Amino acid sequence: FIGSNLVRLLKADGKAVRALVRDAEKARRILGPEVDAAVGDVSDRDSLSRAAEGVDTIIHLVGIIREARGATFEGIHVRGTENILAAAVRAGVRRFVFQSALGTRPNAAARYHQTKWRAEELVRASGLSWTILRPSLVYGPGDDFTARLADVIRLSPAVPVLGSGKSRFQPIYVHDMTACLAGATDDAHAGRTFEIGGPDVLTLDQIVEEIAQALGRRRSFVHVPFPFVRPAARLFEIFLPSPPVTVDQLTMLGEDNVCAENAAPSLVATPLVPFRDGIRRVFSGSAGEIPASPV
Repeated sequence: FIGSNLVRLLKADGKAVRALVRDAEKARRILGPEVDAAVGDVSDRDSLSRAAEGVDTIIHLVGIIREARGATFEGIHVRGTENILAAAVRAGVRRFVFQSALGTRPNAAARYHQTKWRAEELVRASGLSWTILRPSLVYGPGDDFTARLADVIRLSPAVPVLGSGKSRFQPIYVHDMTACLAGATDDAHAGRTFEIGGPDVLTLDQIVEEIAQALGRRRSFVHVPFPFVRPAARLFEIFLPSPPVTVDQLTMLGEDNVCAENAAPSLVATPLVPFRDGIRRVFSGSAGEIPASPV
């Protein structure tokens, strides 16, 4: 989702891009035949060494929002980052940009944020010239979060909202996010950690309402308290290969996810896309190719 949009932006900016992918043929269909597709995986050190050879800058986006068989937070966020950093050091990579997540901190309640913090610590200790970005919710065509909400809104006259609906987020449109990532590669940003968000702070209720309006649907909300949902989420994790919600996600949904100081305007040359405009682009099919550019 973010990676494919980033490749398109970098290509449009005239950059030579090598993308780490699982399926080279599929990647070229999506991104174009001229993309240098390096087949590999963050758990495969040899493939990472081959992918890093001759590379000036690595932008590390790999992450998961929920665990699955063979893909754990520990394995992907921590060991995967450790493997990529080792490959970068061996290959003499000059710059390393890491996409973390807003809410990442050493005492985080969610394991997602805990492992992102440990990955950040590895980046900071790597000896490379690094920059870390911590985005709030990233949305756009193809994102999982708004797509799932849209499915519920389409199917149900009363939309179940987990928790109070009052947790605040600062969603950033995917093209603005990729422009931030590209802008962060500049040497002037080395050794810095940036919090990244869009121009609007919205509650979960407001996000759901904006999506409903973009779909042309009028819906009422039914708030489902977390204590009622957590037991079900635990069962989903045990019995379903792709659970609709996890305990870790519930923990994060109950927290505010807002920038203390939003660095996005300093990294993007164009005005940030307001959520109402962005979400209408998503569901009208008029997302556009690359409406944002790095500073």
